Amino acid sequence: MLRLPGVSVPSAPNVASALSRVVGTVRNHIAGKIIAPYLFLIQLLALLATYLVVRSVSSSLEERFGNSLLDGGHAANEAMVKVEEGRCRRCGWW
Repeated sequence: MLRLPGVSVPSAPNVASALSRVVGTVRNHIAGKIIAPYLFLIQLLALLATYLVVRSVSSSLEERFGNSLLDGGHAANEAMVKVEEGRCRRCGWW
């Protein structure tokens, strides 16, 4: 592990205690009590917006893929008709 002089990496207990101090500070201050619900709402709206955008894009891509498959099927069908018409003409059936 690379250790730089003068730089300390916090251990897991130090991170947990720092997090609990931040949460305690937010709970004790009026600004934290006012801001925390709005931060929660912002995160909730961000998740909802992300879900809606991903769903919209995926449904659009799915529709394009389906249309592409239909076009490919029609093209293959037309090509088979042309091949069979050529065979029928050679045999004298058409």
